Amino acid sequence: MSEPQWISTLPNPLKQKVKSLIAKDSNNLEIFNNLFEYLSDQFDTKRRKVDQPPEPQQPPPQEQTVEENGSNLAIPNESIIFEIEQISFQSPVRKRMNLTIHLIEQDGNPQPIISIVNPTTLIPEVSIMNLSQTIKLCMILPILGNSTTPLKKGIVLLCFWMNQPDMDPIICQLNLDIIKKQMIKLGKLPANIESQFTIDKNSLVLNPIQDRIIDYFKRQFKLCGINLINYLPCEIFQNKFTLNHDNAIALSVTNIPSLIMVECHRGAKEGILLVNPSYLIFGFKKPILIYQLSQIKQVSYTSITRVTFSVVFIVINDRNEERTLEFSMIDQRFFQIIDDFIKLNNIKDDSYNEELKEKPDTNKPESQVATDTGSTGAPPPTTGEDSEEEDEDFQEGEEGESEVDEEYDSDAGAHSDNNNDEDDDVFNKGQEEEEGDNEQE
Repeated sequence: MSEPQWISTLPNPLKQKVKSLIAKDSNNLEIFNNLFEYLSDQFDTKRRKVDQPPEPQQPPPQEQTVEENGSNLAIPNESIIFEIEQISFQSPVRKRMNLTIHLIEQDGNPQPIISIVNPTTLIPEVSIMNLSQTIKLCMILPILGNSTTPLKKGIVLLCFWMNQPDMDPIICQLNLDIIKKQMIKLGKLPANIESQFTIDKNSLVLNPIQDRIIDYFKRQFKLCGINLINYLPCEIFQNKFTLNHDNAIALSVTNIPSLIMVECHRGAKEGILLVNPSYLIFGFKKPILIYQLSQIKQVSYTSITRVTFSVVFIVINDRNEERTLEFSMIDQRFFQIIDDFIKLNNIKDDSYNEELKEKPDTNKPESQVATDTGSTGAPPPTTGEDSEEEDEDFQEGEEGESEVDEEYDSDAGAHSDNNNDEDDDVFNKGQEEEEGDNEQE
């Protein structure tokens, strides 16, 4: 048998030993050949790995903040911290659901989460995790049209906005008198609490029992890392209305102007402009536009008539682009309180900037120029940057929202985005739970 070529490549001392072993027993040659093939394969494999570029490192997985339909299990009673049953949601779902704060185990530690829970199956449909990092703003708000009626003042809005721009806010409607009965049943309020206070049924300020319900909410939310801002008129929080109208609300906290809510239009959309010391919000069905006050570059007033006016905000969005937001058809009666709030928060008023004024057409008769500009000389509303179709920051509510079972579907139902009825506005004249009409204080 001829000598394999690989033997000649060995160092001379090793080559002599291999030849000696093969000479003693020819079967050793097959063993050495198998060994050579095995070592050659191993060497080629290692060389291929060295020659290949390293695989890019995957970024560490981010903590999950929202889970939709992520659990098929009902929430155990022993894990529930706080629950409000059978309340009407406008966002992210339009159903009558439970709002539940409960504990789950993460990395061996209990963590609080907020879930929107199907009241029939007790299974969460949406869950928000990592609450202190996820929730940007949490407020409890009066509803325009309810705040002026003693029997409806306790029907209010609870709102959560998230840090992630692609996450819908949570907007739900609370009836404080129904919640009072639930808390008495659960032993969180004494059964004789109504006999402990003298309640003025004609007052537009929350009664002492409702004050304590809000205080309980604030303490429970704080334990979970959520700062609940209360904008309801309460004596214990020193919240007072400075304006309370069906179309506008202004409220001070410890005598400091802290909230304005006013009906307006943005293009063809009717909604509510809400401003507090930190945020500017516009809501139509859903509060789909939110900016920090620090993002507002300037403000100006236009289209001023004896009845209405428009306010225009120039804002810097998250992409460092200027956007023009015009809110029109605001009742002239509320001009001063809005202007005072703008000045108090040091927002630049650019109303007198000559560059913003429309240049009259010298070829037109004077009477027609006066008609175009209005009696005050203010320019008519523009349709350029403020066009809804071109404004990337304005996101309409989803059409074709999911159908729900009748036993827990809210009276609001799922409406088309083209429905401009006042009763369909998230911030305006919310649905009254049937129980509330008979049980209001």
